[in-house]
Amino acid sequence: MLGCIIGDLAGSRFEGCSQNPKDVPLFVRHQTTFTDDSICTIAVAEALLNNQPVEETLRSWCKRYPDRGYGSRFRQWIYMPETADRHSYGNGAAMRIAPVGLLAADSQAVTRLTAMVTDVSHDHPEARRGAGAVAASIRLALSGLEKRAIGAEIHERYGYQLSASIQDLHDQDSYSESCQDTVPVALICALKASCFEEAIRNAIYIGGDTDTIACIAGGLAEALYGIPAHLVEESQPYLPGAFLDVLQRLYAAASQPMPLAGSIKALPKPTSQRGSPSIMGWFNSFFV
Repeated sequence: MLGCIIGDLAGSRFEGCSQNPKDVPLFVRHQTTFTDDSICTIAVAEALLNNQPVEETLRSWCKRYPDRGYGSRFRQWIYMPETADRHSYGNGAAMRIAPVGLLAADSQAVTRLTAMVTDVSHDHPEARRGAGAVAASIRLALSGLEKRAIGAEIHERYGYQLSASIQDLHDQDSYSESCQDTVPVALICALKASCFEEAIRNAIYIGGDTDTIACIAGGLAEALYGIPAHLVEESQPYLPGAFLDVLQRLYAAASQPMPLAGSIKALPKPTSQRGSPSIMGWFNSFFV
C-alpha cells in the first residue's frame, strides 16, 4: 500500500532521532529514500498477487535492492538461509504485512495469510501477534469500522494497549525494533490522527525507529483517511517504476482505487476468465 511507502520515505531520514518537530518537510531531496520496509512490503504484495512462495519472493526483492537498512539477522536470512535464525520478534514482521490487510477477505483469512507471510522469517509469537494486529486493523478500517471500535477490537484480540497519547510516547524517547513495542505505537499514531499526514507526522514526532513506525502507521492511515494527492505526487520521484507496477496490480486485485497523481493511472478491475480465476477469487476460495 502506498501509504506504507510514503511513511517509510518520510520517516527514513529521522530513524534513531528523538525530539523531532512535527512541522518538518516530509520529503527532502538527497536525504529521503525508501528502505527495507518498502521493499519487503512490495515483495509480500507480489508474492500474494502471483501466488508465489513468500520466502523466495522476499529474498529476490531484497537482493535486487541491497544496503537498504536490513538488520544483521535478516541479512543473514537473505544471504545464508540455511544458518539463519527465524525465531525473531522484530518489527520487520509488521512493517511488510499491509498487503494482507488489503487482500484478505475476512478475519480468518487475515489470520491464515499473516502466518503464511510472517513465519518464513519471524516465527516468534510476538511477531505473529504484531503482524496480525496491523493486518487486522487495516481490514477493519477498510470495512468501515470507526476508530474507537478498531482500537477496542485490536485490544481484545491482540492485547495491545492503545490508550497512550502522542505526547506521552514522544516524552518516553525510546528506541525499539521489537513488534511488541513498535506495533502499538504505530497504531496509536494513525488512530489518534485526524488525517493521513498527521499520522505520519505523529510517527516522526515520537522518534525512534521512525521509518518502520511511519510505514505501519501509513498503511492504517491510508485505510482510514486516504492519501492527499500532493503526497502521492511528491512521493513519486523517490520510487522505482517496479514499485509502482506492483502497487497498481495490488489495488486492482483488491478492487480499491489507486491513489492518483501525475501519470499514474488505476488499472481496471480484474475479471475472471475460464481457467484463470481472478486473484480475489483465489483468495476467497483458498483462504476462507
